[in-house]
This record gives sequence, C-alpha cells and structure tokens, in this order.
Amino acid sequence: MLASWPAGGPPRVWTSSEIGRGYSSIAVARGRVYTTGSIGADEFLFALDASDGGEVWRFRTGDTYENERGGGPRSTPTVDGDRVFVLGASGELWAVSVEGRALWHLPILETFQVSNLAWGLSESPIVEGGKVIIATGSAGGSVVAFDRDSGAIVWQSKGLVEAPGYASAIAVTVGGVRQIVHSLAEHVVGIRARDGELLWSYAGASNPWSNCTTPIFRDDRVFVTSAYDTGGALLKLTSTRDQTDAAEVWFTRDLMNHHGGVVLVDRFLYGFSKSVLTCLDFATGELQWKDRSVGNGSVIAADGMLYVLSQRGRVALVRTTPESYQEVSRFELEPDENPRWAHPAIADGRLYIRDGDRIHCYGVKGP
Repeated sequence: MLASWPAGGPPRVWTSSEIGRGYSSIAVARGRVYTTGSIGADEFLFALDASDGGEVWRFRTGDTYENERGGGPRSTPTVDGDRVFVLGASGELWAVSVEGRALWHLPILETFQVSNLAWGLSESPIVEGGKVIIATGSAGGSVVAFDRDSGAIVWQSKGLVEAPGYASAIAVTVGGVRQIVHSLAEHVVGIRARDGELLWSYAGASNPWSNCTTPIFRDDRVFVTSAYDTGGALLKLTSTRDQTDAAEVWFTRDLMNHHGGVVLVDRFLYGFSKSVLTCLDFATGELQWKDRSVGNGSVIAADGMLYVLSQRGRVALVRTTPESYQEVSRFELEPDENPRWAHPAIADGRLYIRDGDRIHCYGVKGP
C-alpha cells in the first residue's frame, strides 16, 4: 500500500454518482462493488464494475426509508459465494443472485410483528454454517437464523427477547463452541450457532439508545464498547461442555465508540472515543494515546496503517503504532452538508469512500 499520499490525496480512479441517499458502506467481491441507496421513493441494491464504477445492475429492495437523521438504507450488503444478502432500513431482507435476480425475500417487521428502530434497521447480515443471521427483536427469540438457500427459519434464540441494536454480529469459536456474538439494545450476547441457545450476556458496555459498534474477538476475548458516556470492556470467554461463560477482564471509559467502529492491529485497539481518536492496549485496557485527528469519524486498517474518515469529509493516513499519534497524509472531500457516516473500505489496493450519493475509488496500492 502507498506509504504516503500527495497533498490532494491518492489518485482517484473513478467516481460513481447517483447511487442515492443512505449510509451503506461498500462490499467488494469478484470484480463487483456492492452498496445500497435510495432514489426517490425506492431503495436499491447496486452492483458496480470495480474497474470503472459503471453500473452493472440495480435491484429494488423496497420503499425509501425516511428519517430526520437522513433517509435511505443503512446496511452494507453481505456477499457469500453466488449471492448477496441485504437488509433494508425498513426490514426487507433479501437474497439476490450476483446477477441481480431475486432468490428469496422476507419482510422482517411484518413476519415477526416487531417495530422498526428509531434510526432504522442497520446491521449487515452474517452468513454462518449455511444460515443467514440477523437480530429481529421477535418475541419468539430476538436473533433469528434463516436457511441460506431458501430463507426458511432454522432457529430463533432461546431465552433471549430483546430489541436489536445497530451493530453487526460476528461468529467465533471458543473451546470448540461456535457462537454468534452480537450487540443488541441492552446487552452484548453470545448465542450458540448450532441451535440459537443463549450462552452468555453482558450489559456493562451497552447504553439505552444506540449500540452500534461490532464486537472484536481474539484469543477467546471479546472487546465491546458503546457511546453516550458508557465505555468499553474486555470479556474473557471460557467454554466447558458446550456452554460458555463471560467474565469482565477490564472496563474503561477511555474508549466510548459511537458508530465509527474500532479495529485491532497487533495487540492494540484503535477507534474514536466521542470525537477523539484513541489507542488502547487490548490485553490491559491501558491508554496509549489520544488525538483529535480529523474529528469524529470512522476507522479501518490495512498494512500497518489506519484509514480515518471524519463525518465532515477529512481523510487521514495514520501509522498503527502505540507510541504516539503519527499522521502521514491528509486530504479533504468536496464540501457537503451530509455527514459521511458510512465506513470506508479497502480491497485489491483500492480505497472506497461513500460520499452521499457518490462512491469515490482511490488507488492506494504501493509499488
């Protein structure tokens, strides 16, 4: 990857416009770029050509979702083999072929008789063991697994009835027990992937309004965090006889992440705490450094670098080092009144940034 950028930023390969409103990020697979957006009264799943940004196809996923914080879909598509799974902001769950053909569809709110969230359903579906898994908040079990091929319900989480959060789930294995770790409205939970059995729950790093950050897992430990003066915690997971217990290792208020995400590089966590970029030791929770950087935003990592995008359109390249904040390069997107809340993405030596109704693709591959 490029070790630094020119003053105006890395070379722009292409810009795709007219993908509509929304906060969906980017999924890249097999030469295609997938995202979602709202145009007029309709929401769409888009497939673009990764070489030039040209539209390959669009698929209507539902009616436009309107919200005072900005209309349009929030979920990033999930690509698994020959199909794309996408959850609309109003709860339309679709399986679409990579050629743009409908395979199956479920209206989640109607099917499970649940209400939408205050800021719209936002998680990206996870595909695990032939199942597509999302949180619905259903009275029959909050988290639901659907058959990947047919959309039929495989299981609902036993003993767990709780509204969804805004985060996406991860699948992990602890002591031979495969489980789904998910941040819901009130708890972070572990659910047995085989049958939906609730294994453990933790409320210490959840707030009552919006839990948005995807958990981070390494070496049988899970880091969870949320904002609104809540904080973050590291949990040690221990499995015996097909069950798992979770114990708090440490808790901190030095990293209270809203919806910009946190990354783990080597043994250090990087993410925004409110509007300040922060580095913590994963094992101990010890604060390494804080810096205002580009201002409140999102962060991803690749090849020893952080790619940091502020909601106001500032983009920075920062070294992943615990010694101090070390910014290498910075540039700014064109002015826009809409916040840049979609996380950037990196694939095949290219940096993708969702900017309102546009996607910018930058070449960041090094020599």
